[in-house]
Amino acid sequence: MPLPLAACLALSGFVCAETLVANALSLFHAVSWAGLLFAHLALLGGVLGVTPRRFLHDSRRLFRLLRPRSPIRWAVLSPLAALAALSAGRFVPNNWDSMTYHLARVAHWLAYRSVAAYSTGIPRQNACAAGPEYLLLLLQGVSRSDRLAPFLQLFAWVLVTLATPALARLAGAPKRAAWLAGVFAGAAPMAVLQASSTQTDLVASVGALALVTAALPFLHGAPGARGLNPEQRGARARRVRGEDVVLVGVALAAAPLVKVSALFATLPLLLVGLAVSLRRLRQGARLPLAWTAAAVSGMALVVAPEILRRNPARDTPGDVAFHSYLAGGEWADRLVNVGRGLSHHLWSSFTLLPHEDAAGNPLQVVIFLVALGAAALAGNRLPKRLRSALLMVVSGWMLLHLMLRDNVWFSRVQLPLFVLGSVAVGALPGVRGRGVQVGLAAALLGFGLWIGAQNQIRPPFGPANAEPEWDYFASRPGYAEPELGALETVVGSGCARLGLLLGGDSYDYPLTWIGARLGIEARHVKPGDGWACAVFSDGEKPGPGFAPAFLARDEQTGSPRTFLYLRLPAVAITPPTAGSASR
Repeated sequence: MPLPLAACLALSGFVCAETLVANALSLFHAVSWAGLLFAHLALLGGVLGVTPRRFLHDSRRLFRLLRPRSPIRWAVLSPLAALAALSAGRFVPNNWDSMTYHLARVAHWLAYRSVAAYSTGIPRQNACAAGPEYLLLLLQGVSRSDRLAPFLQLFAWVLVTLATPALARLAGAPKRAAWLAGVFAGAAPMAVLQASSTQTDLVASVGALALVTAALPFLHGAPGARGLNPEQRGARARRVRGEDVVLVGVALAAAPLVKVSALFATLPLLLVGLAVSLRRLRQGARLPLAWTAAAVSGMALVVAPEILRRNPARDTPGDVAFHSYLAGGEWADRLVNVGRGLSHHLWSSFTLLPHEDAAGNPLQVVIFLVALGAAALAGNRLPKRLRSALLMVVSGWMLLHLMLRDNVWFSRVQLPLFVLGSVAVGALPGVRGRGVQVGLAAALLGFGLWIGAQNQIRPPFGPANAEPEWDYFASRPGYAEPELGALETVVGSGCARLGLLLGGDSYDYPLTWIGARLGIEARHVKPGDGWACAVFSDGEKPGPGFAPAFLARDEQTGSPRTFLYLRLPAVAITPPTAGSASR
């Protein structure tokens, strides 16, 4: 197994492991700095105690990832990596989804010392898959800072750029041209912008690569049987490796924990692997029952608590209806949706938008369509593996768009397909020529760098605030004055319990995380709740017993509005001046 693809599987295993650790610590309300540190030191000590030599040997092998076999590839990609690292290092997390639920729930988990569902006015904090957030929980819980959070996606971007050339080579791309797959995937505008964010689509792309890697041994009737006589081939065909079954279980468990798009993108390939495996079983292959039972039990242990805890259809029925087609019907719109998904990359107004929620990947779409046309013209002259790989990517595109509705942010969801679609570089006309390779790499890299340099909320060369707290509000500047001003007022009042009365798409994270740094515990409450001595509200009033305490401008209308209430006796209201909550 190529080491970069094995590393993708390792990250999926890490997601599963962190899910188990977080759920175990939650049983004892030990999700804290001490609990996380002790649990991971104990795990590391156990590994070193049981298999120290193997651990050190595998660690040395893992570091070979830092020794690229193709210096040209890394010379090409290093400017993109530097640009993403600059954006990630200069700014605190500031993506809107992260402020609403990705990082907001990490802050609440640390406050509650548990990852169990909690009362919240933002249902997505409980309903959405939480695999990447368990990794962020480890980073933030141990470091006590969120400055490392963007580097999870940057690490996933590095894995994508390393693994896609290996995948292209396995799919039949010419050896001299396979390195272009890394440029194709890594220079995609959506990948470049997300490499410095706390979104989850690059982690989902690594999950898709892990699923493909785990499925590869099951795509052949007799793996590795070339050159053997019929009797030897029959013996090889009857052998199913237990380790391969476990790896499939790990990848299948991790994918829905991260994002369902990874599963949809790879489902056609998984179904082919299942069909081949069933045929082998009918022909007398033996299934390792012990390994299979272990894989199924492990998947249940990892996924079952998440399914019981998170029910999007129950908690966010509006989101489910908006983002997906329900059980049946609307087939005409589904079929149109297969082609509609291209609009984000070819003719939509968002195509050239340097924003991680809506950027398009126009060059990648054009290259893939040209490769499909060339593959159709080449026919049997193209390696069968490459034709099959292109067919699987097209099938994954169709399945994703038949199941999920289009929206203005849909190019994020499509990112795993663009990563898998990087194998198309092997079918391009003249790709064996150095001139074609240099031209393609220059075009892809130039466009990716241009988009990355214009990152709207984390400009790598733009000014950063002297006080990082203001950078949290880059996506919604109008929230800065109410939230920072309210926290300033709460600190001055001596209150340490802040209740949150927030709507379903509100800016939760700065209140919760900055508040915790100031010694304020923030929780979602309902009107009339007696827990809090101060309530921040962007809609409802907190009920009797509270008086207005901080007034700021409404983001939509610009008119003065009360955002903070303190428990009686009433305090003087702060006027809505431009200096409120300023530096």
